[in-house]
Amino acid sequence: MDFDCAIKIINKLLKEKRPDVFNSSWILKHAPKVYRFIRENVRAEIGGIDWDRFTRSLDRRFQKKWTAVSFSKRKQYRKKNEWR
Repeated sequence: MDFDCAIKIINKLLKEKRPDVFNSSWILKHAPKVYRFIRENVRAEIGGIDWDRFTRSLDRRFQKKWTAVSFSKRKQYRKKNEWR
């Protein structure tokens, strides 16, 4: 598999499934081989997955549906006395 092939597969899946939004978890669930390819080959300079490069290569109509996984949804623990 190469980068162009991975893009074609995801574009095709997005066209068929028509999700409102999608993210890396959606790709892992619906195309695990493509996700593994991305994880191993589409790397940023700092070492993580370069999702920006990947999403920029998708069809424009699907780029708008990309939503990054947010860690802000996790419940933050704080002691009451930390606010004083």
